[in-house]
Amino acid sequence: MLMCGSANACVTLAKAGFGIAVQPDFPSLRDPALAYIPIKDVEPLSYGAYYKSVTGKLMLKLFGEVWWDYNEKPCNYKGIICLESTIAWGFYAIIIVTFLHERVLGMVDRYDMRMGIWVCRIIFFLVTMDYLIKLMQIFNISLKEQKDRLMDAYEAFRARWY
Repeated sequence: MLMCGSANACVTLAKAGFGIAVQPDFPSLRDPALAYIPIKDVEPLSYGAYYKSVTGKLMLKLFGEVWWDYNEKPCNYKGIICLESTIAWGFYAIIIVTFLHERVLGMVDRYDMRMGIWVCRIIFFLVTMDYLIKLMQIFNISLKEQKDRLMDAYEAFRARWY
């Protein structure tokens, strides 16, 4: 079983002969080279609502809370999902798939792969630095104090041996 980050990745793997893909039906993303077989006797379900419900339940189990709270919203399910946000995310998904997806792919395709690798390296470096800074803040590690401590140790070493 392979988990894919996008519907296009699923289609690419299926076309390459790596098996089948079970995913929500996106008519605008259908590939004529593939066969589409609907799953019978299953109630239709919004993928976004199901995903958020699963994510919310997992967060409740792991952390005892979720990062959002829809208890005050009408038509909510245990404060995890609500009709208003589900409809809004549905429209966001339509906008992304219909208008932005092809433009982003076109923009990415215009750049050389070497440039993309350098951009990824820079992003990786920045994210690593951000994590290090946050960890230092969490564990109360001060670079100035560490530098002063090292300078004191150096001065003591130098005074002893020179």
